[in-house]
Amino acid sequence: MANKYLRKRLIPDQNVTEDLYTVPAANAAICRSLRIINTSTVRAEITVTQEDSDALTTITLLDQHIVPPHSEYDALNGVPLHLEAGDVLSVLSTASDTNFYLSYLEIDRN
Repeated sequence: MANKYLRKRLIPDQNVTEDLYTVPAANAAICRSLRIINTSTVRAEITVTQEDSDALTTITLLDQHIVPPHSEYDALNGVPLHLEAGDVLSVLSTASDTNFYLSYLEIDRN
């Protein structure tokens, strides 16, 4: 088993749901932080979802949360998020120039 500390950064298109991270096969991940930085001049409504590959369901982790202009927010608020192989973390912002920054530990189960 190998543990890798990694990060992902994404600036999604405005009003388009985009995949931030998909857990690779035979892996698990523990997400420690999901920073949302609104660098635009308008407020951003943020939605974060997790597609659970085992249960074939989508879980809404954050629903239309307001992030004011030129501010930031941690969607996980210090609570680790455990993801299994095939799970997908997706994000949506109503404002352009919204940065999503995910810090996570990826665990190889081989």
